[in-house]
Amino acid sequence: MRGATKLDVRLHVPIPDVVVVRVSGSVDEATSLELARRVGQQLGRAPHVVIDLRDVGSLCERSLRLLSALHRRAVATSTQLHVSADRVDVLCSLRRSGLDKLVPVRPAAELVVAGLAVMPGADRVRA
Repeated sequence: MRGATKLDVRLHVPIPDVVVVRVSGSVDEATSLELARRVGQQLGRAPHVVIDLRDVGSLCERSLRLLSALHRRAVATSTQLHVSADRVDVLCSLRRSGLDKLVPVRPAAELVVAGLAVMPGADRVRA
């Protein structure tokens, strides 16, 4: 019998136009749909959604496909999706999948928020 994998997803609204989705635990075949569901609920609620993956050790192929699908949904809802990650395995997965070309990746969610807080017109998604 397999042990249950644990995924913890918490929402944080540091400034009015940004939702940070803080993720910790395992993002694997068993938990990737839950992550996609929780992030998907935030699309359209704020102009910017940051997926904070700093407490995630690795991403499975399914999670990468779901992140790509979330990017497409974000574009359709005029939401700018951002990712924060600083672990080598996660960054390599994002690069291999090409997601780093579609979604801005920064080492910390706080850097994304700080940049948006000082950016004129931060509530508008850049093309």
